[in-house]
Amino acid sequence: MPSSFTDTAEVKVSTADIDGMTEEQCVFSTKHRIRGSKIQWAVHVCGVKGLPSYNPRIFLWVSEGGLTAKGNVVIGPVDGYEKTFSFSFNETETKHCIVDGFRSSRLGEDGVVTVHVTFSNYKDVVYVEPSTVFDFITDSSHYTSDAQIHVDDKTIDVHRHFLCMISPVFHAEFTHDTKEARSGTIEINDFSFDTVKKVIDYCYGREFVVDELSRMIDVLKFADKYDIKTVIKKFDPL
Repeated sequence: MPSSFTDTAEVKVSTADIDGMTEEQCVFSTKHRIRGSKIQWAVHVCGVKGLPSYNPRIFLWVSEGGLTAKGNVVIGPVDGYEKTFSFSFNETETKHCIVDGFRSSRLGEDGVVTVHVTFSNYKDVVYVEPSTVFDFITDSSHYTSDAQIHVDDKTIDVHRHFLCMISPVFHAEFTHDTKEARSGTIEINDFSFDTVKKVIDYCYGREFVVDELSRMIDVLKFADKYDIKTVIKKFDPL
């Protein structure tokens, strides 16, 4: 039976972030799930091929087409701008432009793009969110962490077998006669604690939020160095 659902998403992106974008590069909000559905949605702020980087577009993304979206976009706070939208995704469409270019100077240093949207014309389903590795670890008191990652004098508790599964680089460090295998500690000096923790959190299924384009680039660089294919596959196209 068709239903409707109203939600809000934000993308924190500054004028400097926009002006530093390459063509077709994007910064995006976290993914939200439409209640009573398995469909997810998000907001993408993207550079445009053939146009200056200061003239980006804003897209509404959904994981499945066939639904209707109606709402408004607010850009600011330096020079506020608001635009309404109303359209229907066709059955195969998953990304629709809702702002066809705006001046990056509207954002300033603490820029925010906010999208308020109501989705309709999708079918209710009984949907149970998939369990993550983090869910099982949280509920398994018999399986505690047995290794650590040290970054910037801070520590992230991890599990050797899990790191070996997600990364061939970690696998090599823990399965050969190395100082990492003997000590259970991996030292990382070329990435920030925030970057490393975001990648590890995502792999474990914990909440993952990136609110600046430069941080997203660092996440991809870390995933590339440690050959974490799932992270690269999920985020590189964005």
